[in-house]
Amino acid sequence: MDLRPTSKEESRRGSGWRDLARPHVIEREGDRSPAWVVTYSDLVSLLMVFFILFFAVDKAGRISELEQALAEYQERQNLVEREFQPGEVVLRISGKVLFDSGKARLKQAAFPVLDEAFRIIRDNLLTYGPATVRVEGHTDNVPIHTLQFPSNWELSAARAVSVVRYYLEQGHFKPGDLQLMGYGEHKPLESNDTPDGRQRNRRVEIKIVRANFTPEDERTPGPADRLWRNEDDLPVQRVGEQQ
Repeated sequence: MDLRPTSKEESRRGSGWRDLARPHVIEREGDRSPAWVVTYSDLVSLLMVFFILFFAVDKAGRISELEQALAEYQERQNLVEREFQPGEVVLRISGKVLFDSGKARLKQAAFPVLDEAFRIIRDNLLTYGPATVRVEGHTDNVPIHTLQFPSNWELSAARAVSVVRYYLEQGHFKPGDLQLMGYGEHKPLESNDTPDGRQRNRRVEIKIVRANFTPEDERTPGPADRLWRNEDDLPVQRVGEQQ
């Protein structure tokens, strides 16, 4: 078979005409890259995507940790209920936060809650001066009959002891600075006829009783009642206080 171009084909080439049915590819010297260059560029792109995802996930994880810490702090704040009464401040902590049912040993989760309560106690002592700090244990009216706790009297007293012991071990107070009492089920906040009422009655109360309190002292604290501290963290005389 004669593969030489026909005169018709030669005329087309001579006139610069090209067959549009054929793909037209323009190639220049050096346009082609070795295969390893393509593979390397793909690898770099994949690594870049990996690190972007890694840092995005790491940042999201850090944000999640911060959100969790904030939620735990807010929860601890809410777990310490404050009530202001004439001459005293009552800090009320639910028993379920501090103890397992029928037990007087502090749970691990109780420690940060008690630490938060201590900060409130400390601030009150700094602001209002000398006071008596009394820890009281309370239960619901469900009877308990164990070798360790024959009645709710023993259980409530043992729970108060656990809180006092924790504060002493942490060095927050001296032994003579704290009082403790156990009331059993005899000072309920709510009716014991409902589960919610019984849960609210199972509690520990920390009372900060101001020394030498008089009815004239019963007023809303103002700026003059604040105890300021200097840069060396030493107490400074309150505004308006007599020498």
